Amino acid sequence: MVCFKLYAAVDQGPRSRHFQDLRDLVPGREDLLGAARWATSHDPSPGFRSLLIETLRGLGVENAEASLA
Repeated sequence: MVCFKLYAAVDQGPRSRHFQDLRDLVPGREDLLGAARWATSHDPSPGFRSLLIETLRGLGVENAEASLA
């Protein structure tokens, strides 16, 4: 569920229902990073990655870029 919600939250932004659903799930850092790896396997574009890092930061995951390298 976290994977799909993160992917949709990146696509639709921080005001989306998916972003709020994801916050309500209260996933841990490792859950979010695992979901981020899954998401980048579906959209490896630099633009998506940039929005993904921004979304993770909004969910409290600092230094996500280094963890996804």
